[in-house]
Amino acid sequence: MNAKPESPSRPLFPDGELPPLRRKILAWFARHGRDLPWRRTHDPYAVWVSEIMLQQTTTETVAGYFAPFLRRFPTVRALAEADIAEVLRCWEGLGYYRRAHLLHRADGQIVEKYGGVFPAERRQAEKLPGFGRYTTGAVLSFALGSPNTPFGKLRRENGHSKPYDIRFWGIGNEMYGDWQIGHMPVEEYVKKNNLFADAFHAAYPHLFLIGVGNVGGWDDVFIPGAIGHIEAISEHFYTHKKKEIIPRVQQVAYEIKRISDAHDQYRARWQDLYAQSPLPVAMDEWNYAGGKLFFGLAGIRFNLLDGLGVAEGLHQFFRRSDLYVMANYAQTINVLGAIKATPAGVQLESTGLVLALYRKVFGTIPVFARVGDERFDIPGSGIDVSAALTEEGKFLTVAMVNPFAESKEVFLDLGETPIYEKGRVWRMTDRENDPQAYNDPESEQRIAISEEPVSLGKRTVTLPPYSVSIFQIKIRR
Repeated sequence: MNAKPESPSRPLFPDGELPPLRRKILAWFARHGRDLPWRRTHDPYAVWVSEIMLQQTTTETVAGYFAPFLRRFPTVRALAEADIAEVLRCWEGLGYYRRAHLLHRADGQIVEKYGGVFPAERRQAEKLPGFGRYTTGAVLSFALGSPNTPFGKLRRENGHSKPYDIRFWGIGNEMYGDWQIGHMPVEEYVKKNNLFADAFHAAYPHLFLIGVGNVGGWDDVFIPGAIGHIEAISEHFYTHKKKEIIPRVQQVAYEIKRISDAHDQYRARWQDLYAQSPLPVAMDEWNYAGGKLFFGLAGIRFNLLDGLGVAEGLHQFFRRSDLYVMANYAQTINVLGAIKATPAGVQLESTGLVLALYRKVFGTIPVFARVGDERFDIPGSGIDVSAALTEEGKFLTVAMVNPFAESKEVFLDLGETPIYEKGRVWRMTDRENDPQAYNDPESEQRIAISEEPVSLGKRTVTLPPYSVSIFQIKIRR
């Protein structure tokens, strides 16, 4: 009889916290799971060796090679320092010798770059020779996932001790794309979505589930098939930067409008279905794209114009707060990031400054606003405006984007609303009014936010060239 692996000193999940299905699966595995030598270790190197050996090779065959190989090369450094000819001799009989070459090369890189310690970050591990998504995921989860592993212990001791009480939960991402693992025709995918959604709701009734959307043929099938099983539908876009200034600043807002127009049409087409569920839109990714890569994968710069464009994008979301329930700017650091970082420094891009500014200053209760007689539902001929009351109704905040090379004087028509003459204004712009300016992590900051008092006695305000301004106006009670 084979001895069973020792039970962990501390269970990964206390039994009482597990849903019944998980308890049944783990109980079955405890009774019937095979005792394999690589299941008795949390050593990333040993787990990695087993994963490479098991590629296109039976478990029974690998079981005879695994222990002898580790006896000869017990550590990453031992394998890296060995001659490749010796490694290949120990590999004889396993076949597919390219695996041994890649294993040896990857060991050398771990010693050279990480001091012989297996990298715990997925993006670092995936760059090693012979590592794809599966191998990386297997090693990191089997060797570094349990709280009984060294890295798991660090996470357990320093992580969040209580549940995050997550409510919004996305089912899949970009499943309309053939680049995604698990991609299938939408007619089949909607069935899979509903199975997952119903199972999630049965276990966690409080979840707000978001299904995968994509305006066009995908949504035409997905929405009528999934409505009633999910609470919202996701959309996202990346828009390649235009060269002309005004179109560049307005293009994000127009992409948002394109998607909201499509969903207005869906609501008109399927009125009976939407009567059962409003199915708001969760914009799970949105941003500019395109340009030279300065910060690795998709690490493009964002200049002042892009910051103005993100502000106009926010205004468009505010205009349609009846439709959009979420809007996640993508992404955070370097990869299309609002933050750019190098070993020498860190800077908020113009896009990041805008997001921080609106989060800090702008109100939360939308107020109707427009420029002159222009349409209020889209960016107009230039100046773009949005307004909102603060939560307690004490202040009116008015945000304006000036995409022109000269300052603009704007009269604030507040009707009969009584206000105090003294207000404040926050501005984001470049100190030299250069629309192509950007913040570089290794240079002095160019684009910044300033704050100053402003007189509102004549209700006329000034907008500097290429700027975002948010005015805080105190309302008289």
